Amino acid sequence: MYKKTLLSALISASIAAGTAFSLVYADEVDEVEQADVEVTDDGRKFDSTERLEETLIGWQEEKVADAEQDVKDARDLAVENFEEEKNKLTEQIAELSEEQLFALNRSLNNATNNGLIVDLNSEYMQDLLDGNYNKQQINSLTKALEEEAKFDKLSDKFTSKYDLTGNEKFSDKADMMTAKGERQKDKFLAKVDKFDRNDLDVEHQNKARKAARDSAKSTARDASKNSARKDAKRAAKNSAKKVAKENARNKEKSNNGKKKT
Repeated sequence: MYKKTLLSALISASIAAGTAFSLVYADEVDEVEQADVEVTDDGRKFDSTERLEETLIGWQEEKVADAEQDVKDARDLAVENFEEEKNKLTEQIAELSEEQLFALNRSLNNATNNGLIVDLNSEYMQDLLDGNYNKQQINSLTKALEEEAKFDKLSDKFTSKYDLTGNEKFSDKADMMTAKGERQKDKFLAKVDKFDRNDLDVEHQNKARKAARDSAKSTARDASKNSARKDAKRAAKNSAKKVAKENARNKEKSNNGKKKT
């Protein structure tokens, strides 16, 4: 399981004292046991349940950390929601197939390496499980949320500049980044349905039926051509035999005529 980093103790102390809490988030490197399992640059396996728990729950921890700037009631609600979200995510990760676990770890690798906080929460995970997402759908989902996180990060930078300078152009750029992130998110979420396994199966069935029809037509055409060629050969043979017989009769007549004279 992922390393607990004194979060529970810090949260409890924060609630009791009414002060903000900080997070201690430690990365744990899993030992590679199988040479044929794909791994990342840090040597951690993509088929690791612990890796995915650490990634998804770690991002939720980051969201709680941001709440330390809020008033006490909002902060306490964030803490309460985090505990519920953590439990849901842990249960959902345990329900993933091996293919889904590998695909999720692999597709989230870029975001983790670039320090993005992706909001792949329990609602998205439930959609993934209910829809039995395949690799293409998982890639589309994580790409959508990664794009959102990337442009939100840029938006935050421009917002910070606006707060420091009061320059409206930074506020406008922050809004532009947020809007672009939403557009990118929607674009990739639309691909989740496009890569639906059932739709792909229907498409493959249609292609298979079309291929079978084309093959049958081709076979029929070939059979027709073969039949025509055979008929032509047969007719040519018969014609040749007929000509040969006629020539033989004419020759015989000619010879008989010569004997009489």
